[in-house]
Amino acid sequence: MIKKTILLLAISRKHKERCLAGREYLDGRWGDWIRPVSAREGQGLNFQDTLIKEPESELISEPLVLDVVEVPLIRPNPQACQTENWLISSSNWWERLGSLNWEKAAALAENPDALWVNGFHTQLGLNDEVPVRFDDVITSSLCLVRVAEVTVQVVMHYSKKKVRANFSHNGVGYNLSLTDSYWENYYLQLDTGFYDLGECLLTISLTEPFRKNEQLECRYKLVAAMILAE
Repeated sequence: MIKKTILLLAISRKHKERCLAGREYLDGRWGDWIRPVSAREGQGLNFQDTLIKEPESELISEPLVLDVVEVPLIRPNPQACQTENWLISSSNWWERLGSLNWEKAAALAENPDALWVNGFHTQLGLNDEVPVRFDDVITSSLCLVRVAEVTVQVVMHYSKKKVRANFSHNGVGYNLSLTDSYWENYYLQLDTGFYDLGECLLTISLTEPFRKNEQLECRYKLVAAMILAE
């Protein structure tokens, strides 16, 4: 077993489970991304996988975005461009070591020219789709960006309410599905419409491949965390 210290920058819905991810603290700095995954089909994490036991008590809690946690892992488990994946040790507790404020987290924001490959869209989205033929040139699947404003859209699609995030990065517009566990649940309780927010940190994640049709398999960009400025 390997224990790694991670700043959590995403707690996101993944089908009926969750996906957590963050940056590793190593040698006095915040380094590479790590996405803990399970050995189950789909690799999602459930409630029990991520429970925290407070070191000086018997209290059990869940991790939160911007928590610094020590996570028990077994080995790297990369899947194509999801190079950040690590298999968790599900028999051990996680431990909370502290937390970061928004300004310190914002200092970790990356500034890529683009969020991987643009120009491909779903029915509701904008620049939210990436055909798997680009896998050979994509070497990561997580990114933290700082944006001046976000508009959250609550929309009905095939009789089901969906939550999406609209924003611009480096002059390019994006409309991505919002799967942040907290904010998705929050906005699902509201009426359909548009909700304007100010400055945010957004953790963008690139999914595993899904078959769009008989000829095309794609990955999808998601807003896996939306962290509002303090």
